Amino acid sequence: MMSRRDSARASDLARGAAAGLVGTAAMTAALAAAKVFGGLPGETPPRKVARRAKEAAGLADDLPGPAFELAWVTEHFAYGAVAGAAYPVARKALPRSPVLSGATFGLAVWATSYAGWLPLTGLHPGPWRDSNRRQATMIAAHIVYGVTTALALNWMKPDRLSADGRGRRPGGRFRTGSQRSRAAGVFSHS
Repeated sequence: MMSRRDSARASDLARGAAAGLVGTAAMTAALAAAKVFGGLPGETPPRKVARRAKEAAGLADDLPGPAFELAWVTEHFAYGAVAGAAYPVARKALPRSPVLSGATFGLAVWATSYAGWLPLTGLHPGPWRDSNRRQATMIAAHIVYGVTTALALNWMKPDRLSADGRGRRPGGRFRTGSQRSRAAGVFSHS
C-alpha cells in the first residue's frame, strides 16, 4: 500500500506531467508563430532532433511521412511531459513566483537540452554552432514553456478549489477571499 507521502509525490508528478503537456502546447504554438514570422528558419529543432535520432537508430526509412510527423510531435509532447513532471521537485529551489520560477525552469530545460545532451549526442548543434535568431527563438519558446507549465501546475493545486468551485476546504470550512487568492497564485478571485 502506498503511503500518504508517496501518494502525494505521485500526484505531484502526475500534475507536473499534465502541466508540462500544457506548457508544451503553448511552446509549440510559439514555435509555429515564430516559423510563420521568420524567427525560426529551416526545420524546427524538435523535428530535427527526432529525425536525427531516427537516422541514428536506423529507423528513418521505416516511417512514412505522416507517421514520422506524428512520431516527432508525440516525442516532443512526451519530453515536455517528462520535464514537467520534474517541475514540482525543482520549484522548491526556484523563486516563489510562478512566473519567475517557470521562466527559470524553462531556461534550465533549454540549457540542459540545447547546450547539454543534444550537442553531446550529435542530435542538434550546440547554441554556439547555431544561428543567433534560432537560439533566441528557442530560448523564448522555452520561457513560454516554463511559465505556462508553472501557471498550469499552480492552477491544478489540489487545494485550489473544491469540485463545486466554491472554495470549500477539505474540512468543510470556506476560504476567505485572500485565502482563495493565495491558493490560486497569480490568479485572483474577486
